[in-house]
Amino acid sequence: MEVEIKIPITDVQYQDFVKDAENRDELFGKCRRTDTYYSQYDSKEERLAHGEPLIRIRSEENYKGEVRDFLTYKIKQTINGVENNVERETEVADDITVIQELFENCGFKVWWSKDKKAVGEMVTIDGVSIHVLIVLLVKLLMINFIMLKQK
Repeated sequence: MEVEIKIPITDVQYQDFVKDAENRDELFGKCRRTDTYYSQYDSKEERLAHGEPLIRIRSEENYKGEVRDFLTYKIKQTINGVENNVERETEVADDITVIQELFENCGFKVWWSKDKKAVGEMVTIDGVSIHVLIVLLVKLLMINFIMLKQK
């Protein structure tokens, strides 16, 4: 389970955070996320009318240059004016291009993509991973609380 909070920040807060990030140790690192969303439909309206969830492939590179790929489906809802997303995600350990080819052969096309660059820090306390990111360019503070599976 993941809870994500997005908070707009001021230019001064953003500059302070980025300046601080450059002076921190390796725990506080830069990351890059490339998200590609797939759909069988040409418009958001069509996709919503047919109840298609968002399907995403994420490629994430951490500050060490290590790349991990994830396959996610997301169902977005608005409840009492608050966006509520149900996400199911799994890491893809093998070649992600196999999944991309599968999507194409099943009639899915790239619907939308985005590239996020961020600086942030992750800490895990009692099975809860807390990831704090400042997304560069959009000046957005994102705080993710992620419940990790107990082994």
